[in-house]
Amino acid sequence: MNHSIDSITISDIPDPDELKAIKTTNNDTRVESIEFTASGSEFFKVWIVNVLLTIVTLGIYSAWAKVRNTQYFYANTRLAGSSFEYLANPKAILLGRIIAALFFASLFFINKQIQINPTPNWLIAYICVLSIAFILFPWLITKSFSFRARNTAYRGVRFYFQKNYFKAYQVFFLAPLALFAFTILVTTIAQKTQDGKALFVVLLIMFILAIPPIIKAVQNFKMNYLHYGKSRFYYQSTTGKYYLAMVLAAVVAITMGFLISYAIKQYMSIPGNFDPNTMRVKNEAFLQAAVYFISLIGYLLVIALFQAAIINSVWNNTELSTMRFQTRISTFKLYWIMISNIVLSILTLGIFIPWAKVRAIRYRLDNTHALVQDDLNQFVASEEQAQESAIGEGAADVFDFDISL
Repeated sequence: MNHSIDSITISDIPDPDELKAIKTTNNDTRVESIEFTASGSEFFKVWIVNVLLTIVTLGIYSAWAKVRNTQYFYANTRLAGSSFEYLANPKAILLGRIIAALFFASLFFINKQIQINPTPNWLIAYICVLSIAFILFPWLITKSFSFRARNTAYRGVRFYFQKNYFKAYQVFFLAPLALFAFTILVTTIAQKTQDGKALFVVLLIMFILAIPPIIKAVQNFKMNYLHYGKSRFYYQSTTGKYYLAMVLAAVVAITMGFLISYAIKQYMSIPGNFDPNTMRVKNEAFLQAAVYFISLIGYLLVIALFQAAIINSVWNNTELSTMRFQTRISTFKLYWIMISNIVLSILTLGIFIPWAKVRAIRYRLDNTHALVQDDLNQFVASEEQAQESAIGEGAADVFDFDISL
């Protein structure tokens, strides 16, 4: 995207370390850093109460816990001297979670019946329930985006997500369905030809080519239908960085696979570690733990690659009226934060989790800045401030499908 604000482009913005010292640039365009004042020790008090009450209430309080956590982080996020607000109703979120929990309970029940009495009727019921969930998924995602936006406010003006269900079904239904159908087709052909290597190569190439456009379509949907008051966000980017992240992720996954395979072969070749007669492996539990650990290291690197690519691509190519954004997220710094947070959380038996969350959010916000030309009070509240149903929000939490930036 070649848009600029009075000839000021993204390349004109100095490094993050210099931004705090800058008050104005040409034509009174100023750089506003996002202040994040949360602390791990302070959030721990909120977090521990939420955990205890959630346990005591058998999970019912989790909706209130979500609201309290989000309100704490929003209140400690300041742009141009003003904090954000989270205005969601916990009861509405709880309703969505109950509906999602009932869905999972029915799915679990049907699956158990199939194991006990594998009749065609139970199998048909299982397929029907999954099909209904897949069909409703775009609706749930759209409702979730809308609910979060409408319950987020800044300087008394709420955000607003324009619901477009037709576009949602294109992005979240047709595209995954086409990818799934093609995967089944290729797998079926490979099984008939009994060519496993060809299957791996074809599927790898297919996912490298197909995933980046889908990710870009998701980000387009999230950003281009988002409004702040009556002003609409504008996002336009290429799939280049997503393709780069996908190729690097594939390289990481393949490399990790070879390393694990090589390490296992070397371990098995040591005399006494493997008995071919009994097929028993010495210290099998330790070997499995090592494989899981190496896999986790590779998986987190893949996640860091995609998160950094998405965050940088979205916010470096997004405008809101005369405001632009800049962010510089390093894959390796993000990766280090992930690894160290997990290690410290394990070593402290979970006590470090509040500090881990604060660290992760602080890194992102400290490296995100707004290029502001006009007064932020220029934004006018939208007339559509009616309460939005939270069924999508609660269900999205239970489905663990939340692409947060």
